[in-house]
Amino acid sequence: MGTTNPPHGIDGVGQRGFITRHGLYSGEQAAMADEVATRIRELGLRTVRLVVVDQHGVPRSKSLSPEVATAAMSNGLDFSGAIYSLDTGNQVFVTPFAAGGGLGIDELTGFPDVVLVPDPGTFQVLPWADRTGWMLCDVYFSSGAPMPLDGRGVMRRALAELADVGYDFLAGIEVEYYIVKLDSDRIAPEKRRVHPASADGQCLRARLPVPVRGTA
Repeated sequence: MGTTNPPHGIDGVGQRGFITRHGLYSGEQAAMADEVATRIRELGLRTVRLVVVDQHGVPRSKSLSPEVATAAMSNGLDFSGAIYSLDTGNQVFVTPFAAGGGLGIDELTGFPDVVLVPDPGTFQVLPWADRTGWMLCDVYFSSGAPMPLDGRGVMRRALAELADVGYDFLAGIEVEYYIVKLDSDRIAPEKRRVHPASADGQCLRARLPVPVRGTA
């Protein structure tokens, strides 16, 4: 898709020809993008999620129609750059509209959009979501320059620096999960004397007996 036109009527996604114009796909990635577009169509997917991970490791995404996701592999996808001004509680931690976005990056002044570029090599069909595809993205400014806080870009640069001094990198993951079977309603919070948070956002409250001095 880096060399072909987006689907009819989807020219409003990103910037037309953004990926080709800035040389953001290798030849292999361009071929993969065409394969992914074909798979999306043949599988009859209803939704494709484009995912980026912010500097805190929090996934941020947009769920797109198949046509828009396919167009994004040519044009990129506009996405709010304000995510890089949020803490892990989704609160803005920099001075709003400060020069350089409060982070010393000129392009972040004024909470601008960034451009997501899907990596077709990461395409997956999610087994737990109905007819839903998924792709990780790299992040760029509208000029085509890499966004310096993009986690994938940071790792790519770090690996290049390691390679320059003769080191390689090997990573492994440890996956932990629980499989449970709900066979009783006795574990409902209310029956454990723990009451869920109220609509005004108060924390959980446990109504437990408090010993009175001399009676415990």
